[in-house]
Amino acid sequence: MRKGCRYKNVDSLSSMDKRGSFRLSFRVLFFWLVVVCVLMGWLCALVLLVFLEGKRFAFAKYLHAIFRASVWHLALAAMMATAFSLCIRQAVTSGGVAAHTFWGVRRFTSWSDVMAIRPCSILGLKFLRLDSRSDGKTAWLSLFLSPKSEFRGAMLRLAPPEHAIRAYFA
Repeated sequence: MRKGCRYKNVDSLSSMDKRGSFRLSFRVLFFWLVVVCVLMGWLCALVLLVFLEGKRFAFAKYLHAIFRASVWHLALAAMMATAFSLCIRQAVTSGGVAAHTFWGVRRFTSWSDVMAIRPCSILGLKFLRLDSRSDGKTAWLSLFLSPKSEFRGAMLRLAPPEHAIRAYFA
């Protein structure tokens, strides 16, 4: 394994002359965390309060509490988006893709080892699931990487000309 490389099975990376490395998009993550977590939290809290309070429910008190909690939610969403954006990197090389498993373990999959490519969306966050022929494990390639145009260009430039993954970026 190449010294300093965090991915397993990347012996071929040392001979790679071309490489593109990308981070998760802060804007996409922040927007997703705000919409999914904060707004869904408001809705769940409202439903819970109406259920618990019944006719005694005071909407004005709810709005005041939501406003105060929103400041903390936005700050927390910004911190989480920053942490994920800084910690999770994915790379495209002329030898394959360095991505992560569903559980966040780094994993390199060579182009020739990709058995199947399955698009997947988790609450609006888009991924390509790359199934490995050699060990049957799946690498999750995030499609909300930054900068998006450079990621698309690197994928088209570095993927083999006849590889099926090119159809997702053409």
